[in-house]
Amino acid sequence: VQTYYGIWQSNMSTPEFRDIQKEMAPKLAEYQTKITQNEKLFARIKALHDDANLKLRPHQARLLKIIYDRFQLSGAELTGEKRERYAAINKELAELQTKFSNNLLADEEGWVTYLTPKQLGGLPASFVASAKAAAEGLGKPGMYAITNTRSSMDPFLTYSTERKLREQVWRNYYSRGDNGDEHDNNAVITQILKLRNERVHLLGYNTYADWQLQDNMAKSPAEATALMEAAWKPAVVRA
Repeated sequence: VQTYYGIWQSNMSTPEFRDIQKEMAPKLAEYQTKITQNEKLFARIKALHDDANLKLRPHQARLLKIIYDRFQLSGAELTGEKRERYAAINKELAELQTKFSNNLLADEEGWVTYLTPKQLGGLPASFVASAKAAAEGLGKPGMYAITNTRSSMDPFLTYSTERKLREQVWRNYYSRGDNGDEHDNNAVITQILKLRNERVHLLGYNTYADWQLQDNMAKSPAEATALMEAAWKPAVVRA
């Protein structure tokens, strides 16, 4: 179910599907938590993980470690009130993250920059054709639509000679969810950050970044920061 649901979630943006997301996101999160908090299942995984005499090929050992680590990082070893609170946070986060995504999608759909034939300077013919088709689809024949999506924004910013319009298109895109209206995400972000922080504290981590980077190349916030600092100066020179 999650495979097909995930594909639809990534590709469909309709009021009807958003209603489905609001209903299903917390249910799926709750179900996933029940899997990771299944004591008998984790005991079997841990028994294999801790068995020093287990003869596994390298890829098998790697897979076992990944599964064990993901269960552990998802609260498999929590008990009592901490276990219950962890599950409740997962469910609430699923609702908030769905709301966050839907707010972004709403601003992508609701903010369109329309161009006249005199404002097409620098734009490739293929992009002009797609912008014309987009405008016709939105009921604006004779105009050219720059929709509030990266696939429309990026080529417009790259090629357009209209500086003021480039700024307008850029601001529309990077202001998604930050316009003080019904789709504003500021309060949602605050709630998400608080719940993420509480959740990782239940697992014994100082910050969400410390927890998130356990299964990543950098391994720690300090190493991630060092990598960014190292890349910063040459990136500025290139820009």
